[in-house]
Amino acid sequence: ALESEVNKTGQDFDTFKTQIRNQLLTQEVIRKEVGSRIVISHEDVVKYYNEHKSEFVRPEMAVLREIFVSTEGKPAADIPILRKKAENLRERVVKNGDDFGDLAKRFSDSPTASQSGELGAFERSRLDPNIAEKVFALNRGQMTDVIETKTGFEILQVRERYEAGEQPLDKVDPEITNRLYELKMEPGLR
Repeated sequence: ALESEVNKTGQDFDTFKTQIRNQLLTQEVIRKEVGSRIVISHEDVVKYYNEHKSEFVRPEMAVLREIFVSTEGKPAADIPILRKKAENLRERVVKNGDDFGDLAKRFSDSPTASQSGELGAFERSRLDPNIAEKVFALNRGQMTDVIETKTGFEILQVRERYEAGEQPLDKVDPEITNRLYELKMEPGLR
């Protein structure tokens, strides 16, 4: 199927495969010869943080993921069963220590299921006030109770929580490390 699609574009399939192979080899050489030689020390991270503190002033935010059990198009008699399903999924995380992301992948009815339920970062003002009140009362790794919505039952987990204002170094360390890596990668590639 791939070969026929490539041929439809007017490109020779062997040429296409050679280009892919060359791209993969190039990426591997870059990773080994450039990426492996880039070392970001903790001192570099601290220095960058101290010189760019204003970049790390943020509104109050929470990074969320979800497990969603849909009730859309389901008969009213099934609603209690679906609520119980959502409650059981929450219990599996609390009591059994099951991974929230794995459960989201396997059981969530949301389009976010394929990304382990990842919803992204939200400022308090961007969330429904009732949900914001529940979410912002939690700390990292904690979950809401099962929340009933118009279309189903939802469990939200706080992946990360940022208080308003300047973020502490430990919260932004991975972000700074990535920035420094990208800055050093450019001259290394040249």
